Amino acid sequence: FGNSTGNPKDIQWDKIKNQCKNILDEYEELLDALAKKDSTETRDALCDIIVFTLGAYHLMGYDANADMAAVYSSNMSKFSSTPEELEQTVQYYNKNGIKVHIGGTFPYAWVKSSCAQTGKDGRMFQKDKFLKNINWKEPKFE
Repeated sequence: FGNSTGNPKDIQWDKIKNQCKNILDEYEELLDALAKKDSTETRDALCDIIVFTLGAYHLMGYDANADMAAVYSSNMSKFSSTPEELEQTVQYYNKNGIKVHIGGTFPYAWVKSSCAQTGKDGRMFQKDKFLKNINWKEPKFE
């Protein structure tokens, strides 16, 4: 679209904000498509959200693929790879007042919120929210 690659050391925040406003517009279109149960419009809106997101990355000068790999690695660290890790994760959430259910198979066992609920610390959890295990790692961006 003729936009030059941005510089991560000199981000033009106004440009990024304008770019990201388009994501909000596409999200509204997505909600409308979902309400209509229109798979074509849903797919179009999802793709447009990705396009505007990648455009924001371009304008900032960051590598979206590298960031996606970092987030993917972080998300994969939510799984419990051993029975001990799974049990410790369940205990952690139970101590915090969160009812959970487990599933998957090792090394991809998971813990999810059993219902919409609020923990003792005030955090809200939707039903079936995928929960972080005790050894979860934050994404590390280059």
